Amino acid sequence: MLKNIDEYMEKIKKQFGDEPVCCCCGHKLSSHVDEDDGWRCHSVATFDLYQCECWLRKDRVEDEGINYYSAQKRMEEHKKEFKEGRG
Repeated sequence: MLKNIDEYMEKIKKQFGDEPVCCCCGHKLSSHVDEDDGWRCHSVATFDLYQCECWLRKDRVEDEGINYYSAQKRMEEHKKEFKEGRG
């Protein structure tokens, strides 16, 4: 399990560097624009040229802001829970 998480995180790092990636759609968090009650992804898919429909709700986050939706952060939390026997 931990090996799979580490491999996935390495793939993200190769593609995006240290920039946070959305855990919902896989685009950079910086592609999500603040639209009052949430953040809308403004990335365009390369295969069909449609705009991504990802919408990240603000009412789910606390003080973390959009970083609540970071895939890297979520993966680190899962690794920690797994090591503690909670995963």
